[in-house]
Amino acid sequence: MFRAGGSSSSRLRSAGRCGVRVHSHTHKAPDQAFPSPFAPPNAIKVSSPEWKKQDLMQEVSKALKSASSSLLERFIGTTYRFSEQPCLNEGNFRPVDEIGDAVLLKDLSGEVPEDFPEGVYIRNGPNPLHPTQTVADSIFGSTSYMYYEGHGMLHAVYFNKSGLGEWKISYRNKFVDSDTFQLEREKNEVAFVPFADGQPYATLVAFVLNILRFGKPVKDSANTNIFEHAGRAFAVSEHHLPYEIDINNLNTLGPYSINGVWSQPFTSHPKKIHGSGDLVIMGTNTEKPHFVLGVISSDGEKLLHKVDLKFEEGKFIHDIGVTTGYNIIMDYPLIFGISRTLLQKPFIENDMNGKSRIGVMPRFGDAESIMWFDVGNHCSYHLFNCFEDGNEVVVRSCRILGSIIPSDRIRNKYGYAQVADSLATSKTGLFKFKMIAKLHFDMPDKENKQFISVEYHALKEKQFCSGVQFVAKENGIDEDDGWVVTYVHDEETNISQVYIIDAKRFSEEPVAKIILPQRVPYGFHGNFFL
Repeated sequence: MFRAGGSSSSRLRSAGRCGVRVHSHTHKAPDQAFPSPFAPPNAIKVSSPEWKKQDLMQEVSKALKSASSSLLERFIGTTYRFSEQPCLNEGNFRPVDEIGDAVLLKDLSGEVPEDFPEGVYIRNGPNPLHPTQTVADSIFGSTSYMYYEGHGMLHAVYFNKSGLGEWKISYRNKFVDSDTFQLEREKNEVAFVPFADGQPYATLVAFVLNILRFGKPVKDSANTNIFEHAGRAFAVSEHHLPYEIDINNLNTLGPYSINGVWSQPFTSHPKKIHGSGDLVIMGTNTEKPHFVLGVISSDGEKLLHKVDLKFEEGKFIHDIGVTTGYNIIMDYPLIFGISRTLLQKPFIENDMNGKSRIGVMPRFGDAESIMWFDVGNHCSYHLFNCFEDGNEVVVRSCRILGSIIPSDRIRNKYGYAQVADSLATSKTGLFKFKMIAKLHFDMPDKENKQFISVEYHALKEKQFCSGVQFVAKENGIDEDDGWVVTYVHDEETNISQVYIIDAKRFSEEPVAKIILPQRVPYGFHGNFFL
């Protein structure tokens, strides 16, 4: 039996061993609207007249590979014209360089609280290495890079105390040194032809060319999040393996495959299980298996569980939830797949007539063990909180009525979110966040009891934020004993800062504003590492 609530939230119940109650906060999505002659292959050289057949075959293979690579590069060079896409390279979306050694920060207003924890606040985000080459035109049509495809750059602010108890704060930034970042740095030009956003046939050709040249359709951007597991930090985007990061200097240590047993894409929002410390992950793919779920041991060394959830088509699912005993699976109709381009459909598209559902799966279950609950068509790109309440599972999420291209889980009273500025966003199609919201899940709105109470921290005119993160106070009693930190950029002064906001006095002025030595472009998710 199901019972639905008002337009801002819906509630589902089942008489079985487990029910699900969904709390979602509705937002309307913002309006969007021939070749030159080829050189012959390299000659095959034999070092000794006593060569063997195996040696010859190896040389032939190398020569053919070299010739094929040369042909493909010539084809790219003569068929494609690359140009700049202005909106990706203007204002605070424009990339920055690495600053080098860490810089000591002394220019701040207010004071860093005495009981603020020592640690490092890191935010990830896209930072194209070659920003003037973002549109590819060819006889097949046009494709362009999306903002989300820039190489990952980490921005870190370190909070340390001297022997006298005085704060020593410093900043540094660094690219995530992925395999494909190294490739484009060595070539000194864009290597991958953009394919995710463009005309269908152009998308298909770009996809195939990237596979033939590099063995993957898109570069390892590692630009979406940085998370912790087993005392280690990892930068990640959903379409490739995470890259381990040394947070002391932001050096990249290499890809993380759980000792070689995970080769799927890897979610940007893995969830740690409260109590066991195990990590629940997932990978969504355009090809089968479309959705694979895994559980990593608390020490990060073993894959305890891996299962195909048997999705019939590729879905761009960005987040997963966990409770003490269950995995929460989101299934909404944000469909992607290269085969769609053969039908002249875009590579990725939100099906406004599609169906959405939420799955409740035992921690080590399989596809058949999932209890599915149908909900209204929407996109829940991020989850706030999931927890068990008696024989129910409560899911709190943001429900978008359209397309949009932390450690779990105990019941939380509060959630923190960035609020998009619809006017500033509509001018470029790229999100700018004007306010921070504190969501009081257990406190109904005074005027409309169907809604929850929301408290806002508003930024000044032409100021926008990214990477909002809650930092708990050591030995705090209440759930909101702590601070909210965020990167803030002022487009009027072109100055970037880090704000520290008292979570209990959320709408008031930040207790500290730390001026950074260079501009920090808008980005995605952040984390505070102790």
